[in-house]
Amino acid sequence: MRSSRLIILEAAAIIALMQGTTAFSQIQHFSSGSLRRSRPVMSQSNDENERDKKIVFIRHGCTHMNEYLASNPWGSPGFTDIFENDELFRDSPLSRLGVKQAQALSSRLTDSSCPEYGKLLGELELIVTSPLIRAIQTLEIGLLPHIVTNNESDQSEIPIMAVPLAAERLYLISDVGKRRQELHAQFGHVIDFYHDGFHHEEWWFQPNGSDAYIEWRPRSSNQRYACPGEPDQEFATRMIKLFQLLDERPESTIAVVSHWGVIDWFLDADFDNCEMRAVSIRDIATKVKQYTKAGADA
Repeated sequence: MRSSRLIILEAAAIIALMQGTTAFSQIQHFSSGSLRRSRPVMSQSNDENERDKKIVFIRHGCTHMNEYLASNPWGSPGFTDIFENDELFRDSPLSRLGVKQAQALSSRLTDSSCPEYGKLLGELELIVTSPLIRAIQTLEIGLLPHIVTNNESDQSEIPIMAVPLAAERLYLISDVGKRRQELHAQFGHVIDFYHDGFHHEEWWFQPNGSDAYIEWRPRSSNQRYACPGEPDQEFATRMIKLFQLLDERPESTIAVVSHWGVIDWFLDADFDNCEMRAVSIRDIATKVKQYTKAGADA
């Protein structure tokens, strides 16, 4: 687990980045310059990039774990995410409802009564997806049919990269993913899993062996959990790095297929399943600045 001192040092580096200094070199850089781009990407100055860049957040569709949580609220007395058969709950896939929601998202993208969706689709230059299956399935059903150039190979005209930074905060077994090799075997024909921002086969949060894990989730009423949960500071640091990735990319419009916790951290907004909304990179920068200033003042 990271120390508060390290969190504050990273926060100070982010503030320095926003102010145009070179102190950002203290933080690890994530980029994917090797990705093929079929659409031209105009280079921009830092000021132009911050002023014009749009991030299109898309929340995944409903999952089997979402449906379980509807009748078994997270953290309630006796709650558990330990199942005899966890096939539908570990890295929980879309439920039937979730598939229908993703199909509805796909329909909205070409619905003449929602021209703003089609406009955003036409502006996309990069898609970033969480490596969790529910996000990939939402991308596959909701977006991919509109951006493939070869139906036989599912080759996309827009680069797509899976980024662990965009994964949900690890609350439960549903947020434990699949190994990169397995994901690449299934989706590597259309999604890039081997780039500078994807470093580990088991990429999801796991406690550092040198630090004692302290349970932060409710546990006083016989709650039991299948795996350690990602602490708040770890998650916040990851969100700052996700902002860094998006801010450094040269593209002007980037879709991020992600999760409630990620979107809520950046926007303080409660997204419905398969909701899609475009925001300015400046809106995200505001939240990051607020967080890093609070950490520096602590």
